[in-house]
Amino acid sequence: MATEACHSSAYLMFVGLSGKIEKNKIHSPLSSETNSGRIIDKIVEKLNDLIPYKTNLVKCSPVDDLGKMRYPSAEEMENCYPKLNNEITILDPKVVVLLGSQVSKFVLNKLDLGKKVLDEAAFIKCRIHQNRLFISTYHPSYMQIYKNKHIEAYAEQISNAANKFAF
Repeated sequence: MATEACHSSAYLMFVGLSGKIEKNKIHSPLSSETNSGRIIDKIVEKLNDLIPYKTNLVKCSPVDDLGKMRYPSAEEMENCYPKLNNEITILDPKVVVLLGSQVSKFVLNKLDLGKKVLDEAAFIKCRIHQNRLFISTYHPSYMQIYKNKHIEAYAEQISNAANKFAF
């Protein structure tokens, strides 16, 4: 799946798990048309002129035999990781936000950055690798369903970490 916008450089990259299909319509990654995308928009509003880039670890929309969305397999994530890594290399973002435990665990494992995805006391956990900040966080859809009253604090923590590192 293509990214939402094509930038020659991005300062902040959001990485979701996979694309979404809705009535034969494929959304661009983390589109404002989705609930998760609207929460990402709240984060972007709080950024100090950082150029956001939205993408997914798995570039397709995995479906089961009945045509319903499903979580990507480990093999699909493994097969798509070189494409994500290539995006990171080309765009060279200062900050990469890994949305959700599956994306966080997979990417952090590939980069050899540890097993613990999140701290219990916060919505984010930050690591620096090759002069780049990786932020592991809950997926926006999880926040909307289970921690809706904390969405503003969630957006604030992510934007504060990104703004501090990038400037």
